[in-house]
Amino acid sequence: MKPASLFCIVIGMFLSLTMLILACALQLPTAADATVKSNNWYPIFTFCFYMVAMIPLVFGYKMFGGDDERESACLSFGVFGVAVILTSVVGFPVVLFAASIITPGALGFTLGSAAIAIITFGFTVKQLMGSDDSY
Repeated sequence: MKPASLFCIVIGMFLSLTMLILACALQLPTAADATVKSNNWYPIFTFCFYMVAMIPLVFGYKMFGGDDERESACLSFGVFGVAVILTSVVGFPVVLFAASIITPGALGFTLGSAAIAIITFGFTVKQLMGSDDSY
C-alpha cells in the first residue's frame, strides 16, 4: 500500500473518531426539554465495530497469498464480513435513538462518523484488492 493511501486512511479514521467523540461529549439539548442537557457515552460502543470491521478482510488477504482462486474466495467472504459489521455501525446508534437513549444531535454526529468510517473502509478495501505492490 502506498504511503499516500495510508495517510488518507489515517485521516479518514481520525475524522470519524473525532465525530464519534463529539457525539458523546457535546452537551446537546434533548428533544423533549431544551433545558435538559444530554451527555451520554453509549455511542462510543460503535468504536468496537470499527475495530472488528477489518479483521475478516485482513485474514482473508493474508492467508492465501499464492493461490488466486482461494484468495479471491476469501477476499469475497472478507468483504461480506466487513459489510455485515458496518451495517451494525449504522444500526446501533439508530437503535439507541429509538430507545430514547441518545439525542437527535448525537444520532447525527454518530451517523456522520459512521458515514466517514464506511467511506474510509471502502477506500481501504479498494486499496487492498487492487494493489499489486506491497511495501
